[in-house]
Amino acid sequence: MVKFIKHISILLLFYLVGLEITLRIFELSRFSVPTRNINGNYLYKPNVSGYYLGGGMGEIRSKYKINNQGWNSSINYDFKNPIELKNKNIVRIALIGDSYVEGFHVDVNHSIGRLIDSISNNRTITYEYGGSDGNFEDFKLIYKSYIDEKFNYVFILLSNKDIAGKKASFMGRADKVANTTLLRKVYNNSAFLSYLNINRHITTRILGIKPKFFLENHNINENDKSIIINNDDWQFPKNVYFIYEPGNLDVELISRETGIAPSQFVKLKYDSITAINFGFDKHWNNLGRKECAKRIMEVINAAD
Repeated sequence: MVKFIKHISILLLFYLVGLEITLRIFELSRFSVPTRNINGNYLYKPNVSGYYLGGGMGEIRSKYKINNQGWNSSINYDFKNPIELKNKNIVRIALIGDSYVEGFHVDVNHSIGRLIDSISNNRTITYEYGGSDGNFEDFKLIYKSYIDEKFNYVFILLSNKDIAGKKASFMGRADKVANTTLLRKVYNNSAFLSYLNINRHITTRILGIKPKFFLENHNINENDKSIIINNDDWQFPKNVYFIYEPGNLDVELISRETGIAPSQFVKLKYDSITAINFGFDKHWNNLGRKECAKRIMEVINAAD
């Protein structure tokens, strides 16, 4: 019996080692982007880059670059000596949102912000503040911490699910930064474990939790009202616009409860079927992001 268990253990070890080698050779496993406590916020480690891999066979492969402030962006953000922010001919834009704005699902050079700047023939400079699972509380804190009066226009991508968040997901959440334990180091450096947990969502499957992008549209209920009303007597200025997908935001309720003017809501115009990557991932592909960028420029051109 002992000999049998020993043989099985050896075979299992070779099997796991083979899987680890295979996943590394074919680059199918997505490793976690390292996170840091940046001014009390749960953000990414600045100045690192790599490739985001999605799907069981690496169907999504895109380059990411974390800038100097911990956001996925091909440009660094500088408010001390920002040449582009001093140039009065440059339209300054801030884009706030969740993983759609974070943009890991397409190359960082094809992000919504870079597409906006390209469409405008570089007469704009767009700073992107996107974080996975971000919600309305995160967006308010981003505005207060980074935006203030530094930009001509601010666009916030919003959906009913974002309103349902009871507390911020990453802003002010430095407590979420994982401790560097031995087990954490093993996990971070194991292609097999990363593949099971990140690519295949094994943890969420075991716990019976669906990833956020699989959830159906969330309808705002009475309990959610207290969340959107809780503005601390503070209102978004008139140069802030809320972008939303058709059918994914209760504009009337939010406008009524928050005092945000209906004119500050911008409906996207595109065919949602062709604006996503694959059936397992409902984030926008390059087409979806380009349509979003074009819609933002329509708003800016109309305002000018």
